[in-house]
Amino acid sequence: MKRLLLTSSLVLAAALSLSACADYLAVDGEGHTTAEPPKTAAPATRARGDTCGAAALQYLVRKNKAEAPAPVDPSKRRVYCSTCAVTTDYRPNRLDIEFDKDTGDITAVKCG
Repeated sequence: MKRLLLTSSLVLAAALSLSACADYLAVDGEGHTTAEPPKTAAPATRARGDTCGAAALQYLVRKNKAEAPAPVDPSKRRVYCSTCAVTTDYRPNRLDIEFDKDTGDITAVKCG
């Protein structure tokens, strides 16, 4: 038991000392810490702070949900009615498309 505790402590100390050498730590959209350098420029289609591409799809507001384009990556998009239950977890890289349950019209396009 003492040997396992000592080994775990040494591994933790080594990891902490190595992480102190990094100039920065980045957190990706999934919440994982990485030591990759930040990107120098955001894509031209995204507004500042637009982490999911919602700005490019604002034209969908007040249109029927059937007009929303098919997602490239469905795991990063959530389409739900304004009165339906959804999880409250916030994922900045996920595109949320909210629609009115009665009319099917999109009421909001946002990150979350």
